[in-house]
Amino acid sequence: MRGLPLDPIRTRVQHLNIQAATLDDVARSYQRVHELGFDMALSIGQHTNDKELSYYARTPSGFEWEVGWNPIVIDETSWEPTTYQGISDWGHLPVGRTILDQVEQFRLGARSLARPETTVPALSGPASPTTDTGGL
Repeated sequence: MRGLPLDPIRTRVQHLNIQAATLDDVARSYQRVHELGFDMALSIGQHTNDKELSYYARTPSGFEWEVGWNPIVIDETSWEPTTYQGISDWGHLPVGRTILDQVEQFRLGARSLARPETTVPALSGPASPTTDTGGL
């Protein structure tokens, strides 16, 4: 939605990331999520920016819960902002979304144009058009 005043997510929680200690933990959590009947949001994939292997499930309250493993560790003394062309090198494909789901997301985004969004300046850092968190 870059450059458009349309934002289907607004400032509510979009997703929460939990880091697993091992790849086995990610696999077991994936199996458990299926056993408990949670909706999957995005399939297993690897992010472009941090190389984290992860999947996204949807919580009963509607936000996404990402379980990930093995992201690169950033050295803040040498880190440089970088722009990425997508959120994933592979995977992270929508699971079970129909065209009607996509139309509903667009409808919610269009409705957001009529609502002002109040921000808290102390919590809103300066915008940086050269960086993209790649889904983090």
